[in-house]
Amino acid sequence: MSNKIWMVICGLLLLLAVFFLIRSNTLKQEKEVVLEQNQAVADSVDYYRYKSIGDSLLAVEDIEGALKYFQRADSVFGQKNLMNEKLKVIDAIQAKQARVSSLRERVEQIQGERLTAERSLGEEIQLRDSLMRLSDTEVEILVMETEQLRDSLMQAFAEMQKIAESVGELEFETAEGTQIYYAGDLAGGKANGYGYGLFGTGGIYAGEWKNNKRHGKGKYTWPDGNVYVGEYRQGKREGTGTYYFTSGEKYVGEWKNNMRSGQGAMYDEDGELILSGIWKEDKVQEVVKKG
Repeated sequence: MSNKIWMVICGLLLLLAVFFLIRSNTLKQEKEVVLEQNQAVADSVDYYRYKSIGDSLLAVEDIEGALKYFQRADSVFGQKNLMNEKLKVIDAIQAKQARVSSLRERVEQIQGERLTAERSLGEEIQLRDSLMRLSDTEVEILVMETEQLRDSLMQAFAEMQKIAESVGELEFETAEGTQIYYAGDLAGGKANGYGYGLFGTGGIYAGEWKNNKRHGKGKYTWPDGNVYVGEYRQGKREGTGTYYFTSGEKYVGEWKNNMRSGQGAMYDEDGELILSGIWKEDKVQEVVKKG
């Protein structure tokens, strides 16, 4: 066989060796990419599984259990974003729990006072019966005093019952279907007066209510940290109020149907005027003054 043929054969063998080497490296890289993708998918599944369990525990106010799963979720990607995100909701739940605990203590105190008063009334009636052997005049005086005491106690019972029934807890939905856990003043089986509402969307409202709707003055805090302090009408921001943005800016002015409408002004994070004017449906219609 000539040298030229051998050179061609060697060249082909060399090309085949290079091809298989390149192919082997390509397959190895593709395998590594697939493994990385599979690991990323597994990490995402673990993250959302831990997050879902934590959210479920938080919904039933098991804060300690929820924190454990939020920490597990954050550890998947080596971060603390989820923990920081949930701290505001946890603080709101703890504040609500403290308020509910205080309301329960108040009701228990009222019920205790009622029982004490009932026992006192029973003792007075027994005393009256034991003194029936006295003269008619003395008996009439004692009976009159006992009746007066009974009337006073019955009036006190009615007042205490009214107070006990006016403070409590409710769960109801808004017209839009948002679940609300409420603790505060009640009337007619509904939220009426001052109370706290924990919304299923994560927001917290503290203020005045009328027939299960925010009505009057109050403060609403969103999960992202934005805050509104002002007037409500039939569950919507309406009247005058201030909206504080997490950026530090704020709007001070009039509202209608949950939107900035009427005279209002925007201020930057340093309290300097950005602009003031007439607003309609969250948009400036006429600028009166710029900062």
